[in-house]
Amino acid sequence: MFLVKIIRQSFRIMLGSKKKTFAILGLQLLYGILLSAIIFTTLIPATEEARKALDVFDNAQENLPGAPEENALPSEQALAIYQSAARMASYLKDAGVYSAAVFMVFSSLLWGFSLSLANRLPVKRLIQPAFTIFILSGIVIFLAETVIAGYMRSAFKLIDQGSFTPVFALAGTLLLFGYFGAVAFSLACKRPKDFFPAFISAAFGKAHRLIPVFLTSFLFISAAAALIILTAEANLIIALIPFLILIAVQAAARLFMVVAVKEAAK
Repeated sequence: MFLVKIIRQSFRIMLGSKKKTFAILGLQLLYGILLSAIIFTTLIPATEEARKALDVFDNAQENLPGAPEENALPSEQALAIYQSAARMASYLKDAGVYSAAVFMVFSSLLWGFSLSLANRLPVKRLIQPAFTIFILSGIVIFLAETVIAGYMRSAFKLIDQGSFTPVFALAGTLLLFGYFGAVAFSLACKRPKDFFPAFISAAFGKAHRLIPVFLTSFLFISAAAALIILTAEANLIIALIPFLILIAVQAAARLFMVVAVKEAAK
């Protein structure tokens, strides 16, 4: 079975080059720490600002005489809501910018080292693949944000009506971007003139082999992330274990894709 073969071969590669494996794990750990820092300094404060705005709005509505829809909010409460909304938007913008920058830099390094590991390339030959991945990751981010932003404008109405279709459609869209991005990154060692034909051949011609590998990797990563959520309120030591598991799973999953794309092309 192709999937089992890829997993076995990937672990043999990792065990055969421990220095690069530990370098990848170290970079993955740093990446995870930086993303966690971004979440704690941007997304959590953004959520807090949203809660403040809703609290002010609810309190103001309770104190309005008559039906709420017939009365305007007092200027003081309206200003407080506006300020919270502005701060929330600023936090979300910072989260997007910082996450994109960290993703592009660490994608270049992590996928570059994974390519080096799978293809037994010296580190000095990683400059071209790393630069290619940096450009590709920027393209993936731009396309994903453009598609998702355009889609969500029409999806909010359906979500308000109780439909879960937009949620599933968004998840499917993100999986597609993840799959095509992973295949593209795995081919970053190719020369520019050979890259596009190789990408079409792998992403579409070998999809029956690569999609199961990608989905298996996704399920392992999702399970590790779910463990983090379930242990979020536990003590630090217990919460740290699933975080480290997620780091290891992400590093292994990336190598799975690199090896799978390489083997599928044979």
